[in-house]
Amino acid sequence: MKSFLKRSIATLAILAIGAGAASAADLKGVPSADDLVTVAPEGKPINWNTIYAGIQGHYDWDNHDLTASSTGGPVFAELNGFGGHGLGYGAIVGGDLARGNFLFGAACEYDDSDSEAKFNIGGHGGLTATASRGTGWDCFGRFGYLWGTGKRALLYGFAGYGQQDQTYAISAGLDRAAVDKSTNGFVYGIGAEYAFNNFASIDFRLKRFDGDSITVYSDQCITLRDNPDYTTAVFGLKIKVGPGALGY
Repeated sequence: MKSFLKRSIATLAILAIGAGAASAADLKGVPSADDLVTVAPEGKPINWNTIYAGIQGHYDWDNHDLTASSTGGPVFAELNGFGGHGLGYGAIVGGDLARGNFLFGAACEYDDSDSEAKFNIGGHGGLTATASRGTGWDCFGRFGYLWGTGKRALLYGFAGYGQQDQTYAISAGLDRAAVDKSTNGFVYGIGAEYAFNNFASIDFRLKRFDGDSITVYSDQCITLRDNPDYTTAVFGLKIKVGPGALGY
């Protein structure tokens, strides 16, 4: 009887060990929660280290601070905050360098606008003028912060320097003249950009251009000066052509 019990206990022990081993082997085939997190593919962040070219459209608000004075004498009329508005288009080229969540970049852009402002100074020969904004360029540096899944979104500020051309159609009594003028000034603003992938992104900027004061018209009687500035809402599409476009 004792030998039978011993054999029975030994047999049960062997079966238990075998069942435990088989169960452990089965459990190894089922990944744990940690395993699932480890093996799940992670989205590769956008590579912003690249150069790019783009096209853009914009809407402009023009502001003109005009002064009319007797030539060689005091100012007799001021028109502050007189402006126009219009649409435009342009192109941009630039490059970026990202370090962690911070981005540094530089760009130059060219634009053309059809905005127009009209003003009238009664008396003194009935001086009237129309200011039509034309082509312009600017170059700027930008600094921003990358955020969101895969660092696809960028918020940034920018500042730089540029030039803006405008044509003034002047009428003073029976005298008429068309004068082309250029003004230089600082540009600055804020923007946001979203990258679809390493090849393309969309960009939105609010840009301010503060132009220098210029003499628009002068004769023996009247001198007209303008201090223009422009606010522009820019929406553009950028195509990356540098190493970042290949994901390096």
